Amino acid sequence: MNILVVEDDDFCATLLRHIFEREGYAVEHVMDGKVARKVIEKRKPPDVVVLDYMLPYVSGLDLLKEMRSHEDKWKDVPVIFLSARTSQQDIAKVLDAGANDYVTKPFGIDELGARVRRAAGL
Repeated sequence: MNILVVEDDDFCATLLRHIFEREGYAVEHVMDGKVARKVIEKRKPPDVVVLDYMLPYVSGLDLLKEMRSHEDKWKDVPVIFLSARTSQQDIAKVLDAGANDYVTKPFGIDELGARVRRAAGL
């Protein structure tokens, strides 16, 4: 399984890479919304996207909207938001925009792994 992690915090990104690679997944990591936008425009979609809300240049919410607007490849990719934003309004906004799940930071490793497996249909 391939996972795209869009996370600007180095520590969190390293932790996520370690968690997912330990599970046997191939992980691609990008650190900002601008690079993530290029990935969405030019590459084959992964099996799951783990997406931070607050990113430099382009927000996770805007990236999600772009993914969901694709008529072909990115439209149905499972997206799990991982964010320090905990307000009900933020969570509702993301879920209404098409996210499959929302996990708040700090997160539990086992819980996040289970949510990724569920999103990927494993």
